[in-house]
Amino acid sequence: MSTSAGSRLGAVVAVGAAALALGVARATPVTASLTADGTVAAARHVTLDFAAQGRVAVIDVSAGERVTAGQLVARLDAGAASAALRTAQANLTAARAQLVQLEQGLSTAERAQLRVALRQSRHAAASARTSLTDVRAAGAADSAHAHTALVQANARLAVDQTKLTDAQARANADQSALTEAQAPLATASSRVASDRAQLAAEQARLLAAQKQQADDEAASPASPTTLAADAKTILDRTAAIAADEATLTDDQTAVGDARTAVATAQARLDADLQAVAAATDQLASDRDAITVAEDAVRTSAAGARQSLDGAASAAVAARLDVAGTLTANAVHAASPRMGTLAAAHAAVAVAEANLETAREGLRATRLVAPFSGTIASVNGVAGQLAGSSNGSGLITLVDDAHLTVTANVSAAEVAYVAAGARATVTVGALGGATTTGPVVAVNPLANGDGSYTTTIALDRTPTGLRSGMPVHAAITATP
Repeated sequence: MSTSAGSRLGAVVAVGAAALALGVARATPVTASLTADGTVAAARHVTLDFAAQGRVAVIDVSAGERVTAGQLVARLDAGAASAALRTAQANLTAARAQLVQLEQGLSTAERAQLRVALRQSRHAAASARTSLTDVRAAGAADSAHAHTALVQANARLAVDQTKLTDAQARANADQSALTEAQAPLATASSRVASDRAQLAAEQARLLAAQKQQADDEAASPASPTTLAADAKTILDRTAAIAADEATLTDDQTAVGDARTAVATAQARLDADLQAVAAATDQLASDRDAITVAEDAVRTSAAGARQSLDGAASAAVAARLDVAGTLTANAVHAASPRMGTLAAAHAAVAVAEANLETAREGLRATRLVAPFSGTIASVNGVAGQLAGSSNGSGLITLVDDAHLTVTANVSAAEVAYVAAGARATVTVGALGGATTTGPVVAVNPLANGDGSYTTTIALDRTPTGLRSGMPVHAAITATP
C-alpha cells in the first residue's frame, strides 16, 4: 500500500509584522513569525485492491463509512482458492506419509500382504498351467471325435455307393428282362389279332353258307345234291370256326401269360428304380454328412487353436505376473536409497511451500483495512472482476483521525523553518478556530513555483475539521 499527502493548495508566505534584524549581533536569540496559507490534509490515505485477480463476491463497506484497522472490507469468490488449499493440504499429507514410510520401512502387515500377493500370483500361474493342459486335452479329444465322425461318414458313403451300384445293376437287368418279356407279348397279341380276323372271316363264310343253304332249300324243286353240298359246306365252316376259336383261346392264354411276365418284370424294374432313388438320396445325405464332418474338423481345429493360444497367453501372463510380483516385493522390501530419501524430504518441503502459497492465495481473497479511517470511495460492485492486474484500486481509505496542514514556504524564507518549529493554525471555515502543532517535515525539493512544502502536525483536531479545508498558519521562524 502507498500513502500520499493528498491534493495541496499553493500558499503565499508573507513576512510578519516583526522584521528580522539579520546580520546584527544580539545577546539573545531573535524569533519571527512567518505566515502562510495552507490546506488540511489527511496524514495518509491508501487505495486498496486485491493482491490476486478474481470475481468480487462481497463489498462490505460504502463511501463515508468508518472502519477499524483489520476490518474486512471486501471478499473475492474463494472457491478456487479453497480447493487449491485443500489440494495442497492433501499433497502435504501424502508427501509426509511417503517420507514416513520410506524412513520406517515396511510394517509386519505390509510384509504379510506382499507374501499373500506372491502366493496369489503363483496360484494364478499354477491354475493357468492346469488350464493349458486341460485345453490341450480337450482340443485333442474334440479333434479325434471330429476325425472319427469324418471317417464314419466316408465309410457310410462307400457302402451306400456300393448299394447304389448294385441297385442300378439290378435295374438294368430287370429292364432287359422287361424288354425280353414285352417281345412275346407283342407276338401273342399279334396272333390273337390274326386269330380274331380269321375267326371273323370263317364266321362270315359260315353265314354265307347258311344263306346259300337257305336259298337252295327255297328253290323248287330243291336238288338233294345241292342241299347236301350246302350242308357239308356249313359243317366245314363250323369246324373251321371251332378250330379258329380254339386257336384264339390258345393265343389269348399266351397273351395273358406274356402280360403276366411283363407285369412281373415291370414290378421288379419299378422296385429297382425305387431302390436306385433311395440309394441316390442316401448317397446325397452321406455327402452332406461328410461336408458337416469336414466343417466340424476345421471348426474343432480352429477352436482348439484359439483356446490353446488363449490358455498359453494366460499362462505366460501368469508367469510374468509372478516375476513382476517378485520384483515389486524386492523393491518394496529393499532399504530406500539416499537419493530417494532426499527426494521425499524435498517433496515434503515443496508441499509445505505449496500449502503456504495456497494459504496466501486464500488470504488474498480477503481485503482488510490496514488502519482505521473513513472510506473515501468504492470503485466496484459485487460480481465484477477485480485485482492487481486491473490497474485501478477498488476502495480508497483515508486516515482522517490524524490530519496535517501543508503550506508552501518561499525559497527566501525556507531556511528559517526547521522541523520542530511550532505553528499556530487558524481555520476560517470553523469560525476562526485555532490549534497548534509542530513542523514535522520540510520537503528538500522545490515545487514548480520555487516554494517548498512544509508539513505541520496538529496537537488537537478541532471539531468539524475536514481534509481539504483552507487554513492560515503562523510558523515560528528562528533566524
